[in-house]
Amino acid sequence: MLNRANIIYSLVIFLLTTHYAIAYKTVSERGFLSNSGVSVIKISEEHFEITEGNSEIYKYPPYFDHEGNIQWLNSVPLLKEFTVCSEGLAEVARVTLILNPRVDLVHCKKDKNSKTSKSYLAGINEIGKLIWQRSLGYISGVFTIYERVIGATSEAIVLSDLAVIEPRTGNIIFQVPTHSIGQERRSVPDHDLTGSAVYLAERHGFLWFFADVTLVERNGGIYFIDAETGRKELFSPVSTSLLGGYWRVEEMERVHDSRYVLLAQQFAIRGPGAVSLAILDLEQHKIVYEDRFGKNCSNPQVVSGSDGNFGFSYIDHAEGKRVLVHYRIKPKKS
Repeated sequence: MLNRANIIYSLVIFLLTTHYAIAYKTVSERGFLSNSGVSVIKISEEHFEITEGNSEIYKYPPYFDHEGNIQWLNSVPLLKEFTVCSEGLAEVARVTLILNPRVDLVHCKKDKNSKTSKSYLAGINEIGKLIWQRSLGYISGVFTIYERVIGATSEAIVLSDLAVIEPRTGNIIFQVPTHSIGQERRSVPDHDLTGSAVYLAERHGFLWFFADVTLVERNGGIYFIDAETGRKELFSPVSTSLLGGYWRVEEMERVHDSRYVLLAQQFAIRGPGAVSLAILDLEQHKIVYEDRFGKNCSNPQVVSGSDGNFGFSYIDHAEGKRVLVHYRIKPKKS
C-alpha cells in the first residue's frame, strides 16, 4: 500500500514539474530553434514602472513611429473631445486597438445599467481628430447581429464575421461572407468567431486561433481560413502541457513583407502565468522562434515595424512593470 502511495506521489510530482518546466522555459533555453532558417536579434528591453498615476496608459499597445522607433504614448494625444455615440447614448468604455494608425473601439450605452448598447470603431489622426467612424453590427433584415474585433494590425482590422476594415480609412476591404436563411431569404454571416485572427491578403485568407484543451482533449490550434470558400484547415496544432495547460494566442501580426507571423501568447491557466513571443513560418507551417517570459504576467501584445523590426510587450505583475522588447528578424543566409 505504501509503495503504491509513493508511486502515485512521485508521478504527481513528475507531472507538476514537467508541466511547469514546459510552461516556463526561458529565452536561454528556447529562443532560436535550430534549422529554422530565421535569425532574431534582440535590440533592447525596457521596463516601465506601473504606478497608480500611470496605470491607465499601459493598457495601450506599443507602436512604431514614422522614424521606425518603437514608442509608447508620448507622441500620440489621447484627446476624447469628440463623440461617436449616437444620440441618446453615452460613452462607457474605450479601448485603443492600434496606435499607428490609431483606431479606438468605443462602447456606448444609455447608461451603465442599460442593456441597450452600441459599439463603434473610430479612426483618429495624429492630433487627436476623428477622421472616420463605423458602427459594429451586421444588419440582417430587422435584426442586428453583433460583431466583435478579433484582430487589429496596421494593415487590417478583422471582425468576428470575417469582415476586414482598412484602419487608415475605415473602408471595407473584404466583405462579410454570407448565406440566406428563412422564407424572407435574409442574409446572415457565415462565421461568428471568437479568439484571435489576422488577415493575410496576399494568401487570400486568414489565420485564426481556437483551441479546446482539457486533461483528456487536445483540439485546435492555428487554422487557415480560405477567404473565398470559408474552409478551415489546421495550420499549426496547439502547444500543450501534460496537465492541460496550453499556449493561447492573444494577438497575431504579420512581419511586414515576409513569410513570418508574430504570435503574442499567454499560458492558459487560472490567473496570470507565463507569456510568450513566438514566430510562425507560413511556409514551414511551424513555430521557428520562441521567447518566454515570467511566471506572473499578462496582456501580451505584438507590433510590427519596417525592415524586420517588431516589438513584444507584456505586464509583469511580480515586478509591477510593463516590459517592452524590441527585436529585428532576418532570414538566415543559406
